[in-house]
Amino acid sequence: MKLKEMLSDYQLGEQPNWDGEQIITGITDSSRDIMEGMIFVAIAGFEQDGHDYIPLAIAKGAALIVGEHDCPEALPIPYLTVAKC
Repeated sequence: MKLKEMLSDYQLGEQPNWDGEQIITGITDSSRDIMEGMIFVAIAGFEQDGHDYIPLAIAKGAALIVGEHDCPEALPIPYLTVAKC
């Protein structure tokens, strides 16, 4: 599935560094498992905060970051903020 199809119902605001044509290959919350085209879900845990691994996930080819915090800085890929459960 293409990224723009997955996110068609969300308001991401201006995303100048992507066109949405990226094919999504999977989803994970572990930066160790990221491969090109995957979605990285950053979760704030009890011992570690997945948000700390966003740069690594991007370097490994993540296509989208889903996180609980506001986007900390301009990223080269889309960032989707979701409510913390």
